Amino acid sequence: MVTGIEEKLAASPDKDFLSYVYGLAKDAPDFTLSWDQALSPAQGDAMLANLDQIFLKKITPEQFASTMNATIGK
Repeated sequence: MVTGIEEKLAASPDKDFLSYVYGLAKDAPDFTLSWDQALSPAQGDAMLANLDQIFLKKITPEQFASTMNATIGK
């Protein structure tokens, strides 16, 4: 678990969501978040497909980020 990042999260453009998720996990003895559940079905499918690609080393982390940003409209 990463600790002591509250200030960095507060400075992020996505501070509300990131702080919320961090707060959920911070004091939990065990925590797993299914990220695809926080997205629309199409966005979740894209995320899972791109995770497969990155773990298989078929795309770079930068390609993953670019594809996901395009998918979620950022």
